[in-house]
Amino acid sequence: MKLYPLRFEPIYKEKVWGGDKLNTLYDRRIPPGRRMGESWEIADHGDDISRVAHGPLKGRSLRELMEQYPRELLGGAPAGPLGRFPLLVKFIDAAENLSVQVHPDDAYAAVHEGGAAGKTELWYVAGADPGAGLICGCRGEMEKEAFTRAIDGGNVLEFLRHVPVKEGDAVFVPAGCVHSIGAGTLILEIGTSSDITYRVYDWGRTGRELHRGKALEVSILEDGARYVVAKRWDAHGGFKTALLAECPSFRSTEVRIATGWGPVGRRERFDIVSVTAGEGLLECGGGVEPLELFPGDTILIPASLGGYTLKAVRGDCTIVHTEVP
Repeated sequence: MKLYPLRFEPIYKEKVWGGDKLNTLYDRRIPPGRRMGESWEIADHGDDISRVAHGPLKGRSLRELMEQYPRELLGGAPAGPLGRFPLLVKFIDAAENLSVQVHPDDAYAAVHEGGAAGKTELWYVAGADPGAGLICGCRGEMEKEAFTRAIDGGNVLEFLRHVPVKEGDAVFVPAGCVHSIGAGTLILEIGTSSDITYRVYDWGRTGRELHRGKALEVSILEDGARYVVAKRWDAHGGFKTALLAECPSFRSTEVRIATGWGPVGRRERFDIVSVTAGEGLLECGGGVEPLELFPGDTILIPASLGGYTLKAVRGDCTIVHTEVP
């Protein structure tokens, strides 16, 4: 079977801090009263495995596609641990502050978490209330001993960098960076396929475990200002682009499309397109049906499709485009 651009059924996760922006901004129609903090858009992690939402492959899992069409799906890109899809794309919908936490790198996770992958991620702010913010890194370089005292003394927030954000802002969060997502934000998160989290502070909530020891072992106590993305726009006819993050695992670019963008894409790698605002039309040619894109959509474009074009429909369309090196 010839593959085509794949939209998956979202995997929703209720959280104590979950909000309602997925409904208000993206019309997900989640039932009232459900605090859906996360919507996993592309996932092949543990028992959370995306299923195709449309077309001839509807109902098939990403795990099945990885087993049956690995070359067509990934091209020459490496698979993740245990042959799974290497990236995890999700929305985080925060009505309250998330815990202050840190993720391990691959080397630490391999030894201490049963061979799992570490986690590096990009946050793109898809929506934000006035005054909303994030925590990313420290307010200047910090010694481990001082950080330990701050955790034990309950005043760790005084030493962390608070970053005010608005829609369209972005922050890169490498493994080892202490971080938190603040209340009133909707975040598009693109990262490695891992969900390992070590909490160091939880805003007075009870009943959720803290992971002081492991957090202290993996934290890299750098000034978080270096991780706030300063966009440099590159304008073209009909669209403009700005690099958001580039690391060994992925490269993400914001693309604001006034008319059209493309052809883009390479047969040796897959692409991911996440629509944060506006509507578009994805065209691949070769007998593949065009796919309408709507706000909140995330589409996996298999490597075997090669080049494609994205056109704006009824006004500008903003996407985050992700590829692997």
